Amino acid sequence: GGTIAVDYVEIEYGSKLSYSKLPTPVRVGYTLAGWAYDPYGNEMWSARNDVFTDSETTLFAIWEKDNTTDTTSSPSTDSSDTAEPLPDDEETVKIEFNTGLGYFENASDYEIVIKVGGRIPSFPTPVHDNEAMVFDGWYINPELTIPASRSTKHYADTVIYAKWNERVQCTDGSYDHVWGSWDVDTKATCTKSGTDSRYCAYCGNKDVKVGDAPLGHNWNVWEEAFMRKERSCARLGCTDKEIVEYEDVTIAVLGNTPGRQVSGNTEAFYMVPFTNMINGKWDDGYGEVVSLRGNGSAHVQFDFVAPETVDRVYFKGKGVTAVNVFVKYEGEEEFVLVGVCSSAPDKESTPFVSPDSSRKIVAVKFVEDCPPQGQSMWQEVAFVKVVE
Repeated sequence: GGTIAVDYVEIEYGSKLSYSKLPTPVRVGYTLAGWAYDPYGNEMWSARNDVFTDSETTLFAIWEKDNTTDTTSSPSTDSSDTAEPLPDDEETVKIEFNTGLGYFENASDYEIVIKVGGRIPSFPTPVHDNEAMVFDGWYINPELTIPASRSTKHYADTVIYAKWNERVQCTDGSYDHVWGSWDVDTKATCTKSGTDSRYCAYCGNKDVKVGDAPLGHNWNVWEEAFMRKERSCARLGCTDKEIVEYEDVTIAVLGNTPGRQVSGNTEAFYMVPFTNMINGKWDDGYGEVVSLRGNGSAHVQFDFVAPETVDRVYFKGKGVTAVNVFVKYEGEEEFVLVGVCSSAPDKESTPFVSPDSSRKIVAVKFVEDCPPQGQSMWQEVAFVKVVE
């Protein structure tokens, strides 16, 4: 061991050191075995692996004794001769394991004897009575800054020191959370992020983090509903619905009672007040509802006082209802069938029909044929110009 009085070797921060930059010391009776960070060769320097990041580092020459050389034949020219030489009459060295705050359950683990220049075969593991104390490895200095390595060759008696860390208590009185692996806690939905969770092996506490990002709604196509359009999300389990309400335009209706004709078994028919949509509100001042009960035909006709352009004609009914919708355009004598409005028990509203909105409508007629044993009830009708 011992240092050599040489000038500083300067290298770039974070780089490795090559052998060519080091001096070639000479010691009579010994062969240079390498360079180490300590005088005893507990932690050897490696030109291949070691990177220097400290502002200053001292390397020590490590020597192996020559068996064929007489050390008394000539004085040493190496200044390291002033250091205490390795013992000539011992072939073994003692390695002591200082457990510090802990202890070994097996007393034989406190020290081992190995050959000079040999390596420690394995490191024992100390224990502690306090579960808060966690063993954190072996170190070659009392300050616990240089970790011990099994690759180190030992040429003198050496003490290896145990390092301990104290865990902080968990919320339930146990110690530092020891987390398991992350797992899916909740899957991402259309509008909400998913979450992942993990659990402490000591206290069972749960730790949650954001997982997958929201999926976003997968919208179905727009569907027409009564006086509005709507679409629903197609993703399984999502009940979100988007609705666009339409604005209506006032359509005047001639007279207080629409013209009507009923044929068939008239005893099976009855009338109740019919309503019309005026300025966004249902008004009871116009018309009547016709209810058919088996094997009959009926129609209700609306005549406009001041013809206006109509985008859509809505019809709403109860039960199973299918009504043919006819319109009469200004300047025409005959009604024209523009479509069928129908309703079913499981539907909130019925479809609409769209006449030619570029032509003025002077009358609208609804005609229904009720099948034998059937029953239907007309509820509401609206003539609107849609404004979304």
